[in-house]
Parts: sequence; structure tokens; C-alpha cells
Amino acid sequence: MPPAVPCLRAVVLREALRERLAGEWEERRRRPRPPPLHLRVGQCGRNRKRKWAGPRRRPSTPPSAQSPRVTASPNKARFSSSPRRRSAYEKSFILSASPAMDQFHDRHHVRLRSCVLRTYLHADHDGERVSLSRRRDSLNTAWVVHIHQRADGPYLLLHSAAYGHYLGTTVKPAPLGHHGCRTEQRDYDDEPDLMAVMWKAARAGVRDIILLRDVAGRYLRANGRYLPWNTGVTVDNKVSALMYWTVEHIPDRDGPPGLPGPIHTPSPGYHSLMLWRNPVVSRLIRFMLSDPNGPIYTQHCWTTLRFRGRSVFHLRDELARRIAFVLDGRQSFDLVMCVRAGRRGRLTPLVIDLPSSGYGETLWIVVFMSGTPAYNALRHPDVDAE
Repeated sequence: MPPAVPCLRAVVLREALRERLAGEWEERRRRPRPPPLHLRVGQCGRNRKRKWAGPRRRPSTPPSAQSPRVTASPNKARFSSSPRRRSAYEKSFILSASPAMDQFHDRHHVRLRSCVLRTYLHADHDGERVSLSRRRDSLNTAWVVHIHQRADGPYLLLHSAAYGHYLGTTVKPAPLGHHGCRTEQRDYDDEPDLMAVMWKAARAGVRDIILLRDVAGRYLRANGRYLPWNTGVTVDNKVSALMYWTVEHIPDRDGPPGLPGPIHTPSPGYHSLMLWRNPVVSRLIRFMLSDPNGPIYTQHCWTTLRFRGRSVFHLRDELARRIAFVLDGRQSFDLVMCVRAGRRGRLTPLVIDLPSSGYGETLWIVVFMSGTPAYNALRHPDVDAE
């Protein structure tokens, strides 16, 4: 069938009705709103003699006089010319903050404790997530201070004393029951990674309580005040007391701690698939032997091997077997492995089992021999100290 042709009269009537409705709507929009009821009937004694002078209009402010507002962005902060109205509590929260970078010293170990929940910032065993934990004597709650100098002043970087990954921010929405955006453990390779792991410490004005702010203006925030199973750590720009943290300094110990015992690595087979066992994590290990005074990185200094499992005990034995020609009578416990999270990441002694996730990832490890100046310069936190 040919398409129906609309009647000319119907089209004209429809256009006329549309113009009429548009005119009525414009007239109604320009018409001043009536005064409130208590001003019309005179029920309010203080405003009884007040005359209504029409709707109040906000005074126009030139764009140059408006202060920019920082919003979140994956790599850098974006600025908006429309300022967001802040509450009185929010203004006092921001104005009372003063720099607190003096609480962080380069290459020292610290803990961050939530003032409200009394829990510690924790690098999870999967090597990816960041959460809260009540364990104080764990290496996962220890963080190493990395001060990065820039033209606008020093910035704070924190990398885990367990796996060496840096505390970083994302723009991914937080899980259900959390506020803001996710935080994660990430490598430090290039400039975009640096923007995600830089922090500024500010004192909240009450004793030694601090705030940690990222480059996008968001603050590090704990979760789980009313739902204790929500233990994730996020970043948010809405003011909350869960953004208050205290810094606990961790003293150094004399030498490296002992490694945990070996973990049995089952061989893959048919029975493992039938029993729904998790597959054994396989990683690519790239390692090098450090010079007595420190590592010298070159293009051909790395050796590659494939390693299955999580046992740091087995990994040390495997590396000792491969560099046996330079051990010179030493045993495997006379060497220390340090992991590097990214090309620009600092070395962190590896003394706990490898992360539970990370199938197919590459670990960069530098081996130090005992008795060398580089070995003696390594710092190990005493997490059991009071």
C-alpha cells in the first residue's frame, strides 16, 4: 500500500495549536510568581507590613570573578567555571586544613589509621585492592614513604611494604555500599601513573589528624561505619569524618625477617579440574643481580624465567640455583630479593608470599648479596614493635 498522505487541514491546525501552546507557556514563564501564603494573608508578624517586590534574582557575576572548581578526571584535574556551593561545615573543614607533609619522611615506614573506625590502611593479598584491616602487626598495613619533588612543591607517594605497589586512585565507581571512587594498588611507570599516585597531606587542625588529597581534589576515605563488612577504601569529595587519618611511624629492624615456609604447588591435571580447584598462578620473573654498591640497570641485565605458584621460599631457592656461580659458598638465605613495581618504582624487599592473583603478570626482582653495602642499606620495618 502507498504511504498515507496527511490532510493539509490537519497539518495547519496542528501547527497553529503548537504555536498557541508555545506562546502561552512563554507568557506563563515570564509572569512573576505569587508571594508565599504567609505574606499574602499577613500571618507572620515580622513580615506583616512587607510588600512583595517580585521574585528575587541572583546578582550576575562575571565569569572572571568566579573561582574554578576541581572535578575528577582519570589523568589530570579538570576545572569548571561554575563554583559548587559548600556548606558551613565543609568550608570550616577546608579552611582548617594546613600542610602536614612534615609527618612523612622519605624512605620511612608508616601506618595510616582511621580515626573513626580504628582500622589500618591495608594492601590486600591479591596485589590489587586496598581495604581496612584491624591487624597492626601485618606487613600489609605498612607503607613506605616516597617523597616526589615537583615545581609546585613536594608530593607524597606511598608504596606497600608487602608487594611494592603504590596507593593509587581511579575513576571507577566504588562498590555497592561505598562512597566515591575506587582505590587500588598500581605500578609507577610513566606520567599518567604518577598523576594517580600523588597525594598532598593536610592537617585537619585537631591534634595530629591528617587528610590525604589527590590531584583531583578528592580525599582518601574509609568505609563501613554502619555496615562493617564494607571495608573498601575510596576517594571522595564529599566531606566526612571518615577522611580523618593518623600516622603511626614504624621503626626499622636490624636485618630482614625470615621467609614463610614453603607452599606446596600442585601439578595441573584432570583431578584438579574435576574438583574445581583454582588454577595455579603462573608468572614471568625477570631478575638481575645487583652490584655491591647498588643495581645498575641496562637493557641486557635481566634474566627471564617462568615461575608457578606463590611461595617466596621456592622462588628464592630457584634464583639461588640460577646464580650459584656467584654465591661463593653462600647459601640461599644469604640473599634478599627486592621487587620493583614499575620502571620508576622504588625497590621493596620481598619477604612474604606472592600475590594470590596476577596470572601472567611480570615481576621485576633485584637480588642483593649479604655483606655488600647495598644489602646493608636496605630498610626493613619492625611491624611487631609497640
